[in-house]
Amino acid sequence: MRLIEDCLLAVASVSFSEAFSSSITSCWKLIEKKSLYGSADEFKSLITQVLSWDIRSMSQRNKPQDTSDANSTVYHLILEGLDVSYMIDNESNILVQDVSLPNNLEDVAET
Repeated sequence: MRLIEDCLLAVASVSFSEAFSSSITSCWKLIEKKSLYGSADEFKSLITQVLSWDIRSMSQRNKPQDTSDANSTVYHLILEGLDVSYMIDNESNILVQDVSLPNNLEDVAET
């Protein structure tokens, strides 16, 4: 039974938008000294590892979605103090759109 549950949570793919590539560069400069990771590439690998499983709540996963609604839903994940925004389609393909400092952490990064 556990194996079936694990398969249901696995996603088909994790990919990154061009916007993510530019935003991770600027965000990394703000957090690199405080991060547990040695580089932006290591942080990107962390994102891939975390999102390789569908971490949405059961109600979000089971909610009936039409294609237009699924394409407009943006989920957020806070990792290492950064807000990672992503979308997941009906075939369980994840597109990481962007990474940014959450509004309440912009002041912290400046110190």
